[in-house]
Amino acid sequence: MAITIDVLDLNAKISEILNQAQLGEEVVIADAGIPVARLIGIPRPISPQILGQDKETVTIAQDFNAPLPQELDTIRSSEALHRIRRRSRINPLEFRLLDSTVLIQEDRDR
Repeated sequence: MAITIDVLDLNAKISEILNQAQLGEEVVIADAGIPVARLIGIPRPISPQILGQDKETVTIAQDFNAPLPQELDTIRSSEALHRIRRRSRINPLEFRLLDSTVLIQEDRDR
């Protein structure tokens, strides 16, 4: 929504108007109630990313790309089996298993 200000009030409120424009507000300048100009802010340039600027503040663990422990797969598999045995409906995606439609499509495409 635009802010409208009369030319007579412009001089007294110029810093407030500029602040509003910098915040993304559109300011319409009117002369005797008739709009004559529109003031919009200029977006500040985004500083370019400099590779390595966070070198001392960010650390990556040595085992970042290592496979997850086998226990996690066992837990997921045993929980899925438990739900199957209870005959409850399961969502294969919860256990990071392929959906049956994906398996059927893969089989069809072979």
